[in-house]
Amino acid sequence: LFSKTYCPYCLAAKQVLNRYPDMKPRYHVIEVDLRPDADRIKAYLTKKTGQSTFPNIFIDGKSVGGSSDLAAMDADKRLSKLFHKMGI
Repeated sequence: LFSKTYCPYCLAAKQVLNRYPDMKPRYHVIEVDLRPDADRIKAYLTKKTGQSTFPNIFIDGKSVGGSSDLAAMDADKRLSKLFHKMGI
């Protein structure tokens, strides 16, 4: 989960993922705004995903989009099915 510390959408994405307390391994957060290479990370993510906003969420190495995408996956149970399929 590529995030920014002050971003409300990033917080919302973390709240969705926190609904899965048994998830092993736990999700990993990179707070991009705290890193000296923030501009390079953003440029890389934009090139890789076509998305220039945060959060930028990857599950099993695949981009799933941002906060609203993750919330939609949670709401229609795709997220729990994906985690189950992955053995998480």
